[in-house]
Amino acid sequence: MVKLLPAPSALREEALATMQKTLGRAGEILEHQWVGRESGPPSDRSYHLSFNLRVEKGNLAARGKVWQLRAIIKSVVHPREARQAIWNLKRNPPQDERGVPIYPLLIAPYISDSVAAICQQEGIGWLDLGGNCELEFGGIWVERRSLPRKYKEERRLKSLYSPKASRILRVLLQGPLRPHKVEELSAEAGVSLGLVSKVRQVLLDQDLGEDSKEGIRIKGAAGAQAILRDWLREDDFSPRVQVREYSTLASDFTLAGNLLSFCGAGNSLSDKEPLFTLNFGAWLRAPHNVPTVVSAYLDQFPDESELLPFLQARPVSRGAGNLRILVPSDYLSVDIGRQHVKGHPEFTVVSDLQLFLDLQGGEPNGEEQASVLRERQDFNGGWA
Repeated sequence: MVKLLPAPSALREEALATMQKTLGRAGEILEHQWVGRESGPPSDRSYHLSFNLRVEKGNLAARGKVWQLRAIIKSVVHPREARQAIWNLKRNPPQDERGVPIYPLLIAPYISDSVAAICQQEGIGWLDLGGNCELEFGGIWVERRSLPRKYKEERRLKSLYSPKASRILRVLLQGPLRPHKVEELSAEAGVSLGLVSKVRQVLLDQDLGEDSKEGIRIKGAAGAQAILRDWLREDDFSPRVQVREYSTLASDFTLAGNLLSFCGAGNSLSDKEPLFTLNFGAWLRAPHNVPTVVSAYLDQFPDESELLPFLQARPVSRGAGNLRILVPSDYLSVDIGRQHVKGHPEFTVVSDLQLFLDLQGGEPNGEEQASVLRERQDFNGGWA
């Protein structure tokens, strides 16, 4: 059972017990000492726990040698807190006053893959309270990543990629990347100031955003790419889109032009224009495979008594038509970043970000086309 985070006093004792259990088979535990502001003298803010271990397993040359592990213990550790903790740990010398080598370690109830990657890059050990860890020192190497999580990750926001929260990301990810004030984001994304503040805090905690007097901005191309990677993992095309398909005698540009004319012909959709997506939209933006199906978002399905005669179309089952009309669960999301492309200014296409997500989830062979689009230097306005 995944539990809530322990109280601070219980956290320290559980951290010690987990470390003893994890390393008990590798060597003899000699002593431990609590340090830091919370415990009174001796005081050293750079770590909370020192732990001496005599190595008994691993390389023969390393056996019998004593190592001191110095750990910072955090109740919650996002990438930003991890970097600060690592900076503190690296303030320690490579050995103590007796010449005992020191190995730095980060301990928390839950450690995400991104925090684990930061620790690995910086040469810092890590351990969560479920026993998952990566430790390498004195001929000892322990790596465990598949043990059940004992504590759940604490999140201030359920997901960055929910429809309304993702509207904020869409505005921030429209290149070239620039700072945005909270009020500006709220207005452009059509969401509350409170939600913007929550998303802003998560971006800062995850080291994906940076703040200044000009506002919050995505932390360069690396931050944008990390967001896109995580978004792709969470995105599920089918639940967020309803689809109806039709068969017509017209094809590609003729069919797209007919749909555009229908939307502006004084019918129930006269105030909307189609937002082209999937292979047809991607072909307009970054030509690759010649599309056989025209796909477009509308805010609602048109009245078929108007649509079918106008397009000389008939409804068909999924996969049998050459026209797809998509109605998203949150139309305002897919509307952000709409664009016109060179060569076909009459057609409006969804943002490159939306195209990328749609191709990955909504086209059987969309990954290749998505890759072609993503490789463009001006993808979504440019993230460099």
